[in-house]
Amino acid sequence: MPAPAPIHQIQAIDIRVDEIRVLRRPRRDNEAELLQPSFFVPRPRVTVHGARSFVVSIRPRIRAALPGNEVWFASFVLSGHFVASLDIAPEDAQAFARQSGFFLLWPYARLHFSELAAMSRVEISPLPLVSRPRTVAVSRLPDL
Repeated sequence: MPAPAPIHQIQAIDIRVDEIRVLRRPRRDNEAELLQPSFFVPRPRVTVHGARSFVVSIRPRIRAALPGNEVWFASFVLSGHFVASLDIAPEDAQAFARQSGFFLLWPYARLHFSELAAMSRVEISPLPLVSRPRTVAVSRLPDL
């Protein structure tokens, strides 16, 4: 019977925001129809730091129309530093980032956008709540 696959317990130990960019500028011709905030979040990136440590990063961006023919733009890099209870292969860290990274970091990104808007004295609609789809864990079953 094959040995069961190891179960990694992964814990976030640090969440940080870097490379903050906020600006207010005149609206461009191609932004004339911008009514609701538009946001973009690329796929999470992973940087492995040793056998049990890795960082998952996203760079979300938002653009919102303001009264007076202006646009407010904000972006930043949000990074979560994670540690595993067992040695974790780089491809397992990548899989974790794809399956869970965005869903774990998004609430912090959402909050940070709200704080940046408040500091800029800009009113934006709340960004959507995003939850991870439920999945069923399947472990290796012994051959019968």
